[in-house]
Amino acid sequence: MTKLAEITQKIRSKNAGPFWITIDIFCSDDAEFKRALIAADSEHVAHALGISMADLKRYDMPDLRVVKFSFPRPIIQGTRFDRDMHGASFANLLAELDVTAKAKRASASVFFVKQRTPFQKSCVTCDLANH
Repeated sequence: MTKLAEITQKIRSKNAGPFWITIDIFCSDDAEFKRALIAADSEHVAHALGISMADLKRYDMPDLRVVKFSFPRPIIQGTRFDRDMHGASFANLLAELDVTAKAKRASASVFFVKQRTPFQKSCVTCDLANH
């Protein structure tokens, strides 16, 4: 079983104010970033977090090699029933996410990226812009 944490550099979660949580998936290189894009699809992530797709916001940042997810906190920060004041435990849900099938599919794809020129708007091997 391949876990998302095994194919990425770091996964962290934190508060984005008292009403939202953000989870960041950091990648060390472009190939790792592409694997993370495939492995951490929004539907899979929403299911792991136990939230609806409508509540999940996804931000892919190829220049930083980061995939970010934001969603409403299940319990408002600091209230009596809040057991994770900083929102740090949500990263574990994604780190343990089984991405075996997705990781195999991703490794079968092309993962080399030619050096990008300042004028090149997208990768020569895929449709992703600015990576």
